Amino acid sequence: MKIRFLVRRSLLALLMLALLLPAASLQAARHKVDCRQVMAALDQGQKPKAVAKTMGISTSSVYRCRRLSRAASKPAPPPPVAR
Repeated sequence: MKIRFLVRRSLLALLMLALLLPAASLQAARHKVDCRQVMAALDQGQKPKAVAKTMGISTSSVYRCRRLSRAASKPAPPPPVAR
């Protein structure tokens, strides 16, 4: 009887976890980072960690915005020369 109870309890816990994981990923997907605000704060001289704390986002989001901004401002490479 104890084993059945433990198995049922474990299965119930796994089921609850499986139902909660998609909800967490959907919540994260809805929270978009405004890279324009992030870059404005960085351009004002704020440190990435301070920007993340102020905006309530992760530091990796701040670094991602900075990386995307730098990539967008980089000039495109010249096309290859045909020989």
